[in-house]
Amino acid sequence: MDYLSTTLNRQTSQMFDLDYLSTNQGLSEAISLAITAIPGQVKLLLKQNERPEISPLQALKLIQSLSAQEFESALAQLSDIAARGYTFINFTSQLFPARLAATSFQPLGLYVWAKAPKLLADLNQLPAFGIVGARRASQYGVKAARKISKELSLAGSYIVSGLAVGIDSAAHQGAYDAALERLQVFPGIAVLGSGFDCLYPKQNRVLAERLVEQGGIILSEYHPDQNPTKFTFPERNRIIAGLVDALIVIEAGEKSGSLITARLAADAGRQVFALPGEITNPYAQGSNKLIRNGATLIQSVADVFEDLPHLRSRCLNFETESAALPLVATQCVNSGGQLDRNFPAEMGVLSQQIIAELEKQEALPFDQLLPLISGSAVELRAELSRLEMAGRIFSHPGDFYSISEFVDIL
Repeated sequence: MDYLSTTLNRQTSQMFDLDYLSTNQGLSEAISLAITAIPGQVKLLLKQNERPEISPLQALKLIQSLSAQEFESALAQLSDIAARGYTFINFTSQLFPARLAATSFQPLGLYVWAKAPKLLADLNQLPAFGIVGARRASQYGVKAARKISKELSLAGSYIVSGLAVGIDSAAHQGAYDAALERLQVFPGIAVLGSGFDCLYPKQNRVLAERLVEQGGIILSEYHPDQNPTKFTFPERNRIIAGLVDALIVIEAGEKSGSLITARLAADAGRQVFALPGEITNPYAQGSNKLIRNGATLIQSVADVFEDLPHLRSRCLNFETESAALPLVATQCVNSGGQLDRNFPAEMGVLSQQIIAELEKQEALPFDQLLPLISGSAVELRAELSRLEMAGRIFSHPGDFYSISEFVDIL
């Protein structure tokens, strides 16, 4: 915004000319200001066009319609966003995701939290897979999501999800695991239903920061100070659907927001996959219904590339051996047909103690679990949050915790 800063002392109508606006930088700066100051007028202008674009002349008229106070306020907002370490890109920016721009439901702009926002332009060349599902997911669902995500990431594609607890967190964790394992792996994109500084759920801020530190990207169409509402999450879902080549649904209830994402993805021409769940699991009824209504059943990453061979050819590092590993046989159950609870190498002593004690009981309240482990109350609380975020344990009313999601707490 150097151009704008140096011309701030002029009248608003003189800040831009058609020659400058005819450049991509000039047009993008003008539209960013207009979106920040008068988003309603920009939306109205877009509705009047068959294609989502604004000409330099239209941008000039928008800017000239601003009062000096509106202009200075918009400029201050954009400067504040940059000072916080974020970036704002509008729908005309070269960084705006190409897949999303091609949909009928693209947002006017996106806030970007990333170490290298320019990476967004490069990601247009790589296959993108959305993974969404239940917040109250089963261990089967969590393990499957993490495994699918990791294998797709290692193959050279990348993952998009919503940073919610449950399946979303597991998907992001799988992509993060892959990025730690292999340097060239991109740890994916998380799309929020709130502003960056009001991130929801709060316990996932650590995961978000890890993704960004590892080179991942967090996106939101909401100002950093925007709190989540019941409307922002369904709106967020359309962005996930628009960013991807295909969507994978892992455990979704009959009224789950994941089904909204699946419908939007299908409407946008994306292929929808679904992982079959237990018929007794209420949080798998929606995903099972998707399969019944035509979604492609997925049992391994190989299923995805078998149905979408054109995406396999675009992957940077596709490996048949990795993609062919069946989900359930290798990850979710052991040779005896029971859930595999072997402790991963990265799990610390405190985590192992918590898991071991919870496996002995159907559920334990916090105050009874505390004397059974070697850590303090603060350490236990923090580790319980981390394990829940990773999908390894579940919390219940009354401050109870369990290995299984479905527990009757009397």
